[in-house]
Amino acid sequence: YSRQTGNWTDPNSWTANSSHIGPIFATGVYPNLVQDSVVVGGGNAGVNDHVITLDVSGSVAIGGVALGTSSTNTGTLLTGSNIITGDYFTMGELSTLGVGSPDGITALGNATGNIQASVVRTFATAPLRTSFIYNGVTNQVTGNGLPINVENIAVNNSGPVSNNTVTFQSIFAVEGNMSVQQGVADINTQTATSDGTGTMSIDANAKLSISGTNNLLTSVNNYATYTLDINSIVEFYGSAQT
Repeated sequence: YSRQTGNWTDPNSWTANSSHIGPIFATGVYPNLVQDSVVVGGGNAGVNDHVITLDVSGSVAIGGVALGTSSTNTGTLLTGSNIITGDYFTMGELSTLGVGSPDGITALGNATGNIQASVVRTFATAPLRTSFIYNGVTNQVTGNGLPINVENIAVNNSGPVSNNTVTFQSIFAVEGNMSVQQGVADINTQTATSDGTGTMSIDANAKLSISGTNNLLTSVNNYATYTLDINSIVEFYGSAQT
């Protein structure tokens, strides 16, 4: 169990106590065996999560990973370009996954992407959902394993110009917020619609790109609030668009 925010390979990040407090699991020990299973949690409704950064070199193979277990035990895992392999991966309500792989989140059984669970992979979808941050340093796709219902989705790609685009590959519904914080969110011909709540925002120097015959209304429809910085960018590169 996570006991505080920190790196995956830091023994101080882990405890054997299911309440996410207490002494470290063991001196010099962190999860790196197929017999290991971890729960990253400690937060409440997505607030004060333990944020664990996957700082392994390349990949780590463990039995199971759970990001939170409920809206009162939430956690965040930032994968960077590294990979978790193993049997089980689950995300509880309001927990967050940072996705750094160029391949995003691929479907179960694929040996690509940050999360390569081979037996079971589940994302909470009701009553609350899970959140995703695409924060790679090179061009990314969202991946064909992203659930169709998400709580929040953010694009925060810090790659150089022309190598900082996150391309959306599927239609999905957003219960909370959609934000373009850095880089380019290429929504392509897809849509990211809201259930009538939350905010759609684009920060300064960040870009939302829209293709096909989509317009700004059809692509990101039905949010309660729209916040576009005066220095934000919306690009239309399809055909017969308004």
